[in-house]
Amino acid sequence: MKHKIRRSIDLVSKRPAFTAILAFLISAVTMTVYEVLKETFFSGISTWQSHSITIAFTSILASGLAYLVANNGAEISSELIDIDERLALYDAAMTASMHSVGNALNLFHVIQIESENGGVISESTLKLIELELVTTKEFMKDLSLIENPTSEAVMEFLQNSLKKNNA
Repeated sequence: MKHKIRRSIDLVSKRPAFTAILAFLISAVTMTVYEVLKETFFSGISTWQSHSITIAFTSILASGLAYLVANNGAEISSELIDIDERLALYDAAMTASMHSVGNALNLFHVIQIESENGGVISESTLKLIELELVTTKEFMKDLSLIENPTSEAVMEFLQNSLKKNNA
């Protein structure tokens, strides 16, 4: 259903003339069928009775269409908000992930520096890398376990993690 709505939105927004022509054709066919049926079943009524029936029919039809348009508009708006929330969550999760992974990857520069300055990587550097990889693994695991993963919750998790690591 959502995919169909998106295609409809694209068609309407990219081709307003097409939408107007389509609305005209649907209205013309609907009203022609209505008039034929009205004349068939209510042929002996007065002009004002006929007008009253037409006014009532078009009012009901317009109200029904307005409801459908408003309902679809609310659904589309809800989908767009959902997309915005997911993008914010993705951005927050990527920020948190890149912080942790970036710190771990930076330690590999220490290996490069030590290998260039004597070709031997110290035991303390290897332990530091091992500790950082364990910390990164725990951070990523804890990040994935956030109960209500909103962008605010992820950023709060990152801030708390930074405070804990700086303490």
